[in-house]
Amino acid sequence: MKIAVVGLGAVGTVYGCLLKKSGHEVWGVELPEEAAEIKELGFSVTGLWGRKRAQPDVVTDDLAALRGQGFDLVIAAVKAPVLESVLEGIAAALGATGKVLLLQDGYGNYEAAAAVISPDRIVNGVQSVEMKLLEVGDSKVVSQGEPLRIGSVEGKMSPAELEALAAMLNDAGIETTAVTDITAWIWANIIINASLATISAVVQSSYGKLLQENESKVIVDNSIKEIFDLLDKLGLKTIWPDAAACQEDLVAERIGLRSMRMSPMLEDLRRGRPAEMDWFNGAVCRLALENGMLALTNEMIRTMFGHKEKLGVAAVPSEGDN
Repeated sequence: MKIAVVGLGAVGTVYGCLLKKSGHEVWGVELPEEAAEIKELGFSVTGLWGRKRAQPDVVTDDLAALRGQGFDLVIAAVKAPVLESVLEGIAAALGATGKVLLLQDGYGNYEAAAAVISPDRIVNGVQSVEMKLLEVGDSKVVSQGEPLRIGSVEGKMSPAELEALAAMLNDAGIETTAVTDITAWIWANIIINASLATISAVVQSSYGKLLQENESKVIVDNSIKEIFDLLDKLGLKTIWPDAAACQEDLVAERIGLRSMRMSPMLEDLRRGRPAEMDWFNGAVCRLALENGMLALTNEMIRTMFGHKEKLGVAAVPSEGDN
């Protein structure tokens, strides 16, 4: 396949490297300085998925260079705050039957893409793999929870197409499962990030400690309950039947009291980059207001995160946040 990876950070580097190693033609798009370095040195991946190196076919800092190239697949590996700015370029890069794979966390990414690209060409992905960019073009797979889940939000893509894409990714070493209920997994991702990742970034505490301490656990639980109340109002389901089941699963299985995982948004705060909070707690608050509801705990978390962005993160430790 002819594949473009837009955004060569931690995730884009891993996907680009593994897909090139499995025999695909891979193009990459990144900012000028980083693009020049990757063009010279290529991709490197270490960690749980083994040590691999690969040289992409083309690396450019100009998204317009993809226009008319007829890609079979474009992987949008930029973060949610950047996605909207690259969608027109992605649309222009797709071949006649080309697909775009969205790997952003949070709510609103599909909606933004569907305003530019036909829904039958959009695949949403939800992953629970932790990847860390060590240096430009050099990424480490730190931990893995569950497989990448891919699906079509509106069911406009056939199961056969999704299964074929999943098979291609699996062949490259990216464990992937095609699902029919991708919206449920998107909301599961939102719940975990809104209730744990944003708070972890604000207080600089691990997920496990947030679940251990009574004071923080109350905030986590209230955030989760508000989101389930919103889902009930919207008529949507997630992977847990109710808030209590979700809270129990996070403690007993999915996260665990001993988890040392820290929010990936800490790195965004440290580097002064736009973080994804508006796609988690911010989205919950907006949707709640639009539906005549209040989400006071999520509003509090959103406000605290906003203050953290303004105050700076000089106290954020440079080690131990992954």
